[in-house]
Amino acid sequence: MGESAADAVACRVCRIRYNIEAREVTAIAVATRSATRKRRTRKPRPDFLDEIIAEGAREDPQFSELARAAYQRRELLRRLVRERDRAGLTQSEVAERMKTSQAAIARIESGDFDVRTSTLERYALAVGKRISYRLVATAATGT
Repeated sequence: MGESAADAVACRVCRIRYNIEAREVTAIAVATRSATRKRRTRKPRPDFLDEIIAEGAREDPQFSELARAAYQRRELLRRLVRERDRAGLTQSEVAERMKTSQAAIARIESGDFDVRTSTLERYALAVGKRISYRLVATAATGT
């Protein structure tokens, strides 16, 4: 027939306990997914540079040297992003150190733009690194 007051209280306690457990399970699942995402490495995706290289190689015999230099710049940028991750810095924190916006850092890290050398140097300093340069002979000149 009717539910006693004690049964109603017991039922409510069970529902509350279930909700708390469900929230804890959800929090654990979210934390696990978040930790898993952090461990994944970023897979390089084809971008505008790949398209430019393919087109330029057909038109200019020296383009392969220029393309190699562009790949080296892109790899430098990827290494800087890995250093930011390793240092535990967010894009916002790097932006603050560089006196720029988080959106600007996101654009830099996207690889969709040819970033100025001075900007890369500032980024490196913001993540606690320094960029060094060396001058080497090209395959075409040998000097």
